[in-house]
Amino acid sequence: MLRLTMRQIILCTVGLGLFTTLTLLTSSCYSAGTPNIKVQFVNSRVGWIIGRNLWRTEDGGANWSVVRSDGFGTFKAEYVGYGHRAIQFADPDFGVQLGPGLIAMTVDGGRTWSEQHPLPEPVNRQIAPQTVLFISRELGWLVGEFIYKTTDGAKSWQALSKMPLGDSQTQQDPKLGTYTDFMPALWFTDSNHGVMARVDGKIYITNDGGVTWEKVFTAGKTIRDLVLLDDKSGWIVGADGFMSRTDDGGRTWKTVQSQSDVTLNSISFAGKRVGCVAGESATILCTNDGGMTWRRGSINGLATQIPPLGSISLRDETHAWAVGGNSDPMMPSATAPSSLVIRSDDGGLNWYVVRL
Repeated sequence: MLRLTMRQIILCTVGLGLFTTLTLLTSSCYSAGTPNIKVQFVNSRVGWIIGRNLWRTEDGGANWSVVRSDGFGTFKAEYVGYGHRAIQFADPDFGVQLGPGLIAMTVDGGRTWSEQHPLPEPVNRQIAPQTVLFISRELGWLVGEFIYKTTDGAKSWQALSKMPLGDSQTQQDPKLGTYTDFMPALWFTDSNHGVMARVDGKIYITNDGGVTWEKVFTAGKTIRDLVLLDDKSGWIVGADGFMSRTDDGGRTWKTVQSQSDVTLNSISFAGKRVGCVAGESATILCTNDGGMTWRRGSINGLATQIPPLGSISLRDETHAWAVGGNSDPMMPSATAPSSLVIRSDDGGLNWYVVRL
């Protein structure tokens, strides 16, 4: 059976769903499909789930509706670890997504998208940007082989610098391929201070908006995700249960024992004390003391299936959502459900599989 490559990832085209109320289900209710690659809440009420459909909630997840079923706003990928950096919502209405040679935008919460914002062409037509980050409607960055910045809502882009060179062997990831060099986790706390965490385990910081980057840390592990809680505190997670924290804006990092040996793909905090991590083998780890201790969450309704989780988002200290699934043709959904969605209403201790 043919296995898809990253270059063959396409936007999904499925029928439009109807407004629905969440209900519990078992994994036997799943049908073949693609994984959900991202869940994101921008406040306690508004959030999205991105996969073969774009789902939106305006009441904290009590009800979800499909606002897009094809084209921009949706993403069809083989593996949960790819695609989530290519789409982002900056507020309840404004979102951006990278596409073939352009950046699409929405100003109505994902319902419609404008494709009138061409991407800057990389020098010598090298690999285009794979990561997008906006911290307001006007201020954003694109990162690929080159790093670009806009201050006018993508009307124009300034080329800032070239991606720092790394160790090519440690950059290779069999699930993601050669794009891993150019799809880092990126976080800016303001227009100047930013942190970049790369798949090759290297951490860079900038204090001039991305013009120059200083390598400050090498994890020795593949890094999957990064979150900054303010201009001082932050976390990175990655392969083999790797977790590390910073208390000085990313300049120094201290490794934390996670009591897990699987790849951790995503991390999210609500404030500074309550946070959760999601990873392979349906792994959920949560803290309520700022990361001093982590406890394993229990997922009800999965039985013996252990699909990967690719994204997690806490809308407040009590309620959290995570998504993932497995569409690998060598692992059909009968043994690893696709388009997985789970939720917790007790700070991450107990999770329930839900059907949208």
